[in-house]
Amino acid sequence: YLPVPSSALFHAHWVRLSEQWNAEHELVDALRVDPLMPEMLHRHLASGECGINRHLPHAVAVLVGEGRLDRGRVGAVVIEQLSATQRVSSMRVLANIVPTLDLRAEEVPGRLPYLVGVLSTAHASIAKVVLPLAIDLVGSEDELGDLARTVSGRPEKALRQRLRKELVPKRLGARL
Repeated sequence: YLPVPSSALFHAHWVRLSEQWNAEHELVDALRVDPLMPEMLHRHLASGECGINRHLPHAVAVLVGEGRLDRGRVGAVVIEQLSATQRVSSMRVLANIVPTLDLRAEEVPGRLPYLVGVLSTAHASIAKVVLPLAIDLVGSEDELGDLARTVSGRPEKALRQRLRKELVPKRLGARL
């Protein structure tokens, strides 16, 4: 692998270098042979610019499945970026990467407190992905109270409905 330049100008050029960033399968093929992979992709995910390509979640899933990207490292970068200030388009792309990695709640650094913090400030596209992970981490009535207060303060009705659904005795209620 080549050392990866860190300048914003280089990053902008790398991302906009070719039309391949605009086509799903061509993007995967381009990233497979890019000598700056995987470092440049990790930097791209953290740059706030990943929203320029809606095909990125598919490409990440394929490359992780092929073993060209480390699932744990990509997951750590994406989870960390969920609390960063980024453009809404980038937040959507990051949110769409999470399910492709099949992340488990116990893999989230910071666990429930981190996810509650993300839920309290994140865009709706992030919140709908983070809530199931947070629900899986609830282990006490106090934690449930923190999560419920955070979710109830959000404007999205679907999040509140999801949490209520999980409270039935066969699900979350049975664990507490």
